[in-house]
Amino acid sequence: MTIDGRQAGYSLGATAYEESEWLQRFGAYNGINLDGGGSTHLWMSETGGSTYALNRPSENRAVGNHLGIYALPLPPQLEGDVNSDGFVGIEDMNVILGNWNQNVPVGSRIHGDIAGVGDGFIGISDLNVVLGNWNAATPPATPAPEPTALTLCALGIMLITVRS
Repeated sequence: MTIDGRQAGYSLGATAYEESEWLQRFGAYNGINLDGGGSTHLWMSETGGSTYALNRPSENRAVGNHLGIYALPLPPQLEGDVNSDGFVGIEDMNVILGNWNQNVPVGSRIHGDIAGVGDGFIGISDLNVVLGNWNAATPPATPAPEPTALTLCALGIMLITVRS
């Protein structure tokens, strides 16, 4: 969790007590406060190497340490796998037929809107995707040469323990 520092019109920041309250709301038992000031940055690095900030720091100063969290990319989404069970079959076709000729939220896979980027209408194009991938299974995920990284940059350490 990252809380931006105090910024007029954008962020009120948070006290250590307020931070512990937020951690408790998210179900944390233990937490660490790494500065929490203007040096707090939350960055995400995608598999391809692109990085971007996920927060809006109140200052932009260099820090001497960071906490990095790495995760392998998710496996590719199997086209036609409406119910996300890793297999294209009769259950996926039944979802589409059950919502046939209906307008649904654009891109709503749960309703079967899978053709292209999703047009908000369940019809023959969605059914064709399922039939074109019939009996297909999700291929195993291949590790990326450079894993996705989520990096939190900060200074100082304060341990917060939340007990419910």
